Amino acid sequence: MSKAGRSGEPRHVRLYEWMTNSPAWRSLDVYERCLYVEFKGRYSGANNGDIAFSGDEMCVALNCSNRPADRACDRLVELGFVKLATKGHFDWKARAEGRSRASTWTLTEYPLDYPTHSAMPATKDFMKWRAEKIPPRKKTRGDVVTRMAVPRHPVSEDMAVPRHPNGVTTSPDNDQNQEMNGVTTSPAYTSTTTPPAEPPLPVSPNPTLNAYAKAKAGA
Repeated sequence: MSKAGRSGEPRHVRLYEWMTNSPAWRSLDVYERCLYVEFKGRYSGANNGDIAFSGDEMCVALNCSNRPADRACDRLVELGFVKLATKGHFDWKARAEGRSRASTWTLTEYPLDYPTHSAMPATKDFMKWRAEKIPPRKKTRGDVVTRMAVPRHPVSEDMAVPRHPNGVTTSPDNDQNQEMNGVTTSPAYTSTTTPPAEPPLPVSPNPTLNAYAKAKAGA
């Protein structure tokens, strides 16, 4: 934040290209970037280390609930854009000695001003941040399937059997049908079992009926 009258321009917030091109800035979401702009809007050029900004004020500034505001603030601290100087308390409602009882903050982009002006340069901790490397994905069972025996029919190495194009063991029956996907199927077998014999005709006590039955049976 430029001080009024220093360069003849009104107070404003500057975002330098060297910062906005940093990996840390690129990793910020929209809430986090907006909150950092709000932090810089409270920097007067002489109050770094004593920038008052409470959680309720963050919610109002971002026009959101406390959850996204808290997450955005935690992220700015994690990446090194801001540091907590003094923690405020929810019951510090009154102002004492003309100073707010909200939490106070330090912007690492600028040298320290409070409690005493420091001749040391700004630490710019966020410039040291680098994204963590994502570990390589572990191989799964599906990664073992590497070759294609026939089109649209993948098989693994341990399934392959010589003398068969798709790695499926052949059936002992020679008369087989070739399917579209390369898997052979055996034809349906017909049953050769002899049907059971018909039961004998019942014997009647009447001799005439017995003779008739024998004649019908070809006896």
